[in-house]
Amino acid sequence: MDDSFIGWLASELAAVLTTPVARNQRRRRCGRFIASLVVKLPDMPKPERRQLMALLTKWEYQKAIDGHQIPRDDETMDWMEEIVGSIDSLIEDDA
Repeated sequence: MDDSFIGWLASELAAVLTTPVARNQRRRRCGRFIASLVVKLPDMPKPERRQLMALLTKWEYQKAIDGHQIPRDDETMDWMEEIVGSIDSLIEDDA
């Protein structure tokens, strides 16, 4: 995975997690993030997909995204867990 992709991933995930939940704003932002990731997955080799999941799992475990400030409240961490799980499912389904 190149640094530009990792930077994009970190920025997009942080943007989702800092978007207000009210009026489904976070849900819509999350949908756009996942949709843009789905476009990138077919071109991603399997070893890079494993790296992607390792990185997301690391961020989920440390409750932080490298270089970004995100809330660490339970609701935000639940969102992060859901997003990481969804991406994991996408990767497994596409394998």
